[in-house]
Amino acid sequence: MVPLAVVAELDELKHTLRDKKDRETIRTKTRQLRAALHGVKPGNVAQLAGSVTIAVLPHAVGHRRTLVNDEEICDRAVLFTDFGSSR
Repeated sequence: MVPLAVVAELDELKHTLRDKKDRETIRTKTRQLRAALHGVKPGNVAQLAGSVTIAVLPHAVGHRRTLVNDEEICDRAVLFTDFGSSR
């Protein structure tokens, strides 16, 4: 699962990194991520290779993102902990 904040962070990095090679790497990875998720609704999974899947973690109704992407990513990661304990 990829939180939307990760996608936002990648978009920001491809414009702000100083090193041209690093910016191009981020642009390439962002294109690959978008291609893999093209047409996939938030919460649904896309097949990558073999048994590997990827999905965008949708926001819950009423969710408000934090102003700092790192905080948002950590907050969303807590959902995985909750998810694992409910099984």
